[in-house]
Order: sequence, then C-alpha cells, then structure tokens
Amino acid sequence: MSKKNSAIPVGDRVLVIPDQAQQEMFGLMIPSQAQKKVQTGRVIAVGKGKGELEMQTKAGDTILYSDFAGTEIKIDDVVHIIMRETDVYCILKNEEV
Repeated sequence: MSKKNSAIPVGDRVLVIPDQAQQEMFGLMIPSQAQKKVQTGRVIAVGKGKGELEMQTKAGDTILYSDFAGTEIKIDDVVHIIMRETDVYCILKNEEV
C-alpha cells in the first residue's frame, strides 16, 4: 500500500502548483521584461487566515504572483510553492463579455 503525501497551509499561507511560463494569460499580454518575474499557478489549499482577515484565495483559483514569492517544495515529486497570501497579486478570472 502506498501513501500519498499532502500539505495543509497554516495561517495566511497558500499552497500553489505553478503553471508553465505563458506569454499571454487570460487575454493579458505580459511584457517580455516581466515574463520571468511574474508567474501564474493554481491554488491547491489555503490556510485559515491570520487574525480577523479572511482569506481571499480558495482552492482551484488561478493566481498571478511574483517569481520571488514563497518557498519551493516537492510533494510526491510535484513542485509546489508555499507563500503568504500577501504575495498574490491577483486572482485571474475568465469571464465572458
């Protein structure tokens, strides 16, 4: 029997699986000088928050964050990043117009 590892963020932390580099995300063209500094990823889990502040991100959200945010960890050979929610620039939504 094999075990599957998991990580549960605490406090105001967010667990993210980073996406592959993209030049255009959700109709937003990312300038070449920012492409290596800004990343997107999918939120896997979030902590309960810190103090009275409610977490704005939730599992399943696609987010935009700094390349320098958080700490890279491996869970079951999959790269994840654990970061504070304040390192998240925005939640990307794909809306019809």
